[in-house]
Amino acid sequence: MPQNARVLIAFGPYEACGLVCHRMSRLKGLETVLLKNGHTVEFEEMDDWNKVELWVNNEKIFDCDIRNLDYGKYTYRLIWIINK
Repeated sequence: MPQNARVLIAFGPYEACGLVCHRMSRLKGLETVLLKNGHTVEFEEMDDWNKVELWVNNEKIFDCDIRNLDYGKYTYRLIWIINK
């Protein structure tokens, strides 16, 4: 990934505890690592349920079910994918 890249994290709502809404808690670890590496991070809510997409310099490089992100557990794996 280029240095000082613009990273957009687009994410949809998902159900937790009976409520459906946009939540950023599963994305905070990824944001922290990206910021520490000098990248600009923006978040955008989207309508697609259970989905998260990573865009680098306007190119989609990754998407998955947001419910599969386990509060930082996969952060470093995602950073490895981004840096490929």
